Amino acid sequence: MALAGSVACRERPRAGSVTSSGQGPAAAGTSSPGAPHLEERPQSRDPLALVEPPEHENQRLAFSRDRLAWLHGGEVRVFELPALALATVFQAPDARNLVALTGGGFLVAARDHVQRLSNGERRPELLPRAPRIGPTTIFPSRQEAEQFWLYYEGVAKLPLFDLGAPPGVVSSLSVQSWTLLPEFDRRALLGAGDGSFVYTTPEGLRRIDVEGHTEVLPQPELAGRVWSLAADARLDRVWATTTQHLYLVHVRERAELLERHELAAHPVALASDAGQVVVLAVEAWSTSSVRLRADVYERGVKKPRTVPLLAALPSTSDAGEHGFRPEVAVSASGGLLAIDAFGLQIHDYRRGVRLYPPVESAQKLAPSAP
Repeated sequence: MALAGSVACRERPRAGSVTSSGQGPAAAGTSSPGAPHLEERPQSRDPLALVEPPEHENQRLAFSRDRLAWLHGGEVRVFELPALALATVFQAPDARNLVALTGGGFLVAARDHVQRLSNGERRPELLPRAPRIGPTTIFPSRQEAEQFWLYYEGVAKLPLFDLGAPPGVVSSLSVQSWTLLPEFDRRALLGAGDGSFVYTTPEGLRRIDVEGHTEVLPQPELAGRVWSLAADARLDRVWATTTQHLYLVHVRERAELLERHELAAHPVALASDAGQVVVLAVEAWSTSSVRLRADVYERGVKKPRTVPLLAALPSTSDAGEHGFRPEVAVSASGGLLAIDAFGLQIHDYRRGVRLYPPVESAQKLAPSAP
C-alpha cells in the first residue's frame, strides 16, 4: 500500500499559479491549494523559472493493494491492477482528500460525507462528514481502520476521528483526542499511522511518539528548507526534500543524515512506498505541453530510474478546472507510478513503459471538462 502521509504546508505570500495556456503566472490570489508556488518576478517570461514546490501537497491519488484510485473533478475513479480495468466510478462532491486504508480500500473526504470504499467493493459507504476549515490533510491509522487524523492548515494540533463513534453535532464526526505539535513551522508534516508524527521546526525536525512525548531533532542542513516529508520502510527513518536535495534521515534521538541525493531542478511532488521514493520535477513548459521527469530511488541502487513524462495542456476554457496541481503516487510491489498532471498517467517504471493512457491510443492526455 502506498503511504500518503506527508503534507507541505508553508505559510508565505502567494503570487498566483501557472496557467494552462502557458502564459506564466495568473493574477495574484488565483492560485489554489496544491498548485506549485510562484514567486513574483514580473520581468521573467519563462513560467518554468517561477515554478517552486507547492504550498500544499495534494491527496488525489492512492494505491491500495490491487487498486488505484484517482480523485478528479468531484469524481473518484478506481482501477483494478495490473489490468487497469475501470472497477468503479462514484461521485464525491467538493472532495479534497483521498487516501488508502489499512487492509485495502480508500477513504474520501467530501463536502457532505466521508466516503469509505472497502477492499473489493464498488459502492462507497456514506459516513458523517468531518469538519473542514480551509485545506486539510488526512493521516489514516495503520492499526485501526476506523480512525484517522486530520490536519487543518495553520492549526498546530491534530484531531483524531473515529468512523465508528457516534456523530457529534450536525451529523459531523466527533473528535476523539488531540495531538499537539509544539514549535511546528507549518512546512512539512508526516504521520506514521500509529499516532506518531515527524514534522519540521525552525531548528530542523521534531518527533512525537505514540505516547505524546516529543524528541527535538535539530539539523542545520534541514532547518527552514524542507518542503515535504515521506515515510521510509523503517519507522526510525524518513525522507525529506529541499529544493535541491533528497535526504534519508534517521529520526530517533538525533537527526542523522544517512543519504543525500541531488535533485533535478524544479521538484514539485514527493511520494514513497515500502522503501521506494519518487520525486516529480518539471523540466520544460511550452504553450501546448509540460515536460516532467519522475526520479525513482530504490533501496541499494545509487542512481535513480528516470521516467520522462509529457502532459498536454488543456484548453484555455478549461484552465480553471484543470490547473497545474501535480501529484505522484508509487506502488513498490507493482513497479508502478501514477502521475496527475493535467490528467492521469500510469507508468511501469521498471520497464520504462507508459500503461495509461496506452501509447498507441489517440486519447488526449489532458482530461475533458467534468
